[in-house]
Amino acid sequence: MLKRGDIIIIIALIVCAALIYIVPASNDSVSHTLIITVDGREYRRIDLSDVSYTETIEINGKYKNIIEVKDGSAAFVYADCPDCDCVKSGVLSPRHNFAACLPNRVSISIVSGGSDIDALAG
Repeated sequence: MLKRGDIIIIIALIVCAALIYIVPASNDSVSHTLIITVDGREYRRIDLSDVSYTETIEINGKYKNIIEVKDGSAAFVYADCPDCDCVKSGVLSPRHNFAACLPNRVSISIVSGGSDIDALAG
């Protein structure tokens, strides 16, 4: 026979399990910033939460890169370097957050405005 305390614990566990599905796991209020680096130096910073339009950024070095920024994401959309791996890396998002054109020494990365600490080990 279940006692009153057992029933309270079961109800509390059910409520906690329901909250896991109701409360979203990601925090959309965290700001994300795109950092464009050219030849090891920061070239430009863009707050992705403020981008409500499509912006195209052209970088000319040894090769030409075109970066497109829109809808909180960024991507290399054109490169005339030999292998074009940067274009093949696809669209960056907060979860997939780094791409580089190594021959042209250009990189793009998305960083979160919150803490850089993912977890603490004790």
